[in-house]
Amino acid sequence: MNCKKNTTTYYNIDGKTICAINEHDPDTLNFIKTTWFNKDGKTIDFITEYDPETEEPIKETYYNSDGTIKEEKTF
Repeated sequence: MNCKKNTTTYYNIDGKTICAINEHDPDTLNFIKTTWFNKDGKTIDFITEYDPETEEPIKETYYNSDGTIKEEKTF
């Protein structure tokens, strides 16, 4: 597996606050991980990790507003 990765940042409608950041393999363009942010654009809401070959979700980690882990789901 290639350890390099590229990212794409998506912004909320205001054009300033971050909505999500997708990380993908630069060779296959398959998703590796998506980090979703709360409306403030700074606090992580949850992270979805993907199988780099199938792009199927394999794990989601939800966070409390203080940054601690609230819940983890494995698929």
